[in-house]
Amino acid sequence: MEAHQILVYERSNRVVYELDGKHILKIGKDNPNEAETMKFVRENTTLPVPEVIDYWTYDGKTYILMEKMPGITLESVWSTLGDDDKRSIMSELRRYVEEIRKIEFNHIGAVNGNLTLDYRISSDLFEPLYSLQDMYKLRFSQYPLEGIYADYAAEERKFDEVKFVLCHTDLGPYNILVEDGRITAILDWEGSGCYPEFWEYSINIFHRGYGKEWKNVLEDILKDRIFDDNIKRLEWFMFAASVFTNIFTDDEFRQETERLALDIVTGKKEIEFRGKPI
Repeated sequence: MEAHQILVYERSNRVVYELDGKHILKIGKDNPNEAETMKFVRENTTLPVPEVIDYWTYDGKTYILMEKMPGITLESVWSTLGDDDKRSIMSELRRYVEEIRKIEFNHIGAVNGNLTLDYRISSDLFEPLYSLQDMYKLRFSQYPLEGIYADYAAEERKFDEVKFVLCHTDLGPYNILVEDGRITAILDWEGSGCYPEFWEYSINIFHRGYGKEWKNVLEDILKDRIFDDNIKRLEWFMFAASVFTNIFTDDEFRQETERLALDIVTGKKEIEFRGKPI
């Protein structure tokens, strides 16, 4: 590796390099539409998103060459910020979230309408979906459910009308850059796309990578989103099913989650959602 190439981030499915102090190269396998989504956001919103210089696919991986944005991660300085600075940054983030939520689509999936990948919906690439019924049918099909769980998954449901809007889906403090008390960049658009208007809120609730304080911050920003009781129960069950069908999950946690799922399916007791019965 050349000296001017600095490894910034690495996981099993992606790696990020800084090049010459001016550019970022991201190599990944997740969302093949990330670069086009970033270009869409730059062209249609005021959100600070890196300019995409070039992107290509090679040997099953997507490469995105983009500009390096100023600032440091909000995660690295959050604990040192005063209340006024935190409120200012959160107010700015709220404005950005409200802005992208005004962009509506007629489908669920990639902004450009191409095949896309979202592991919360399908383990494989999927085409645009045009109703919540289709989305939940696809999601339930991903789990080897049996008995009462399978019956619950197969039920026909009627949904209230829900808009499909632009969502980022991972607004963690590690994906937000700040400088001089303002947001300079919102990064990592690989999980973004057109989703039901409750989607961003749902992901915040079940995100295991967020600390309690950050969950509360996003709760305050997203709490007024459409999330009726039917969808609440479905989202709880989807989370539970993903846990108790995962072979890597701890046995005790899997069994506890399976009991929770059974309570949801049978309606034996009220399930709490953010501390409130649903």
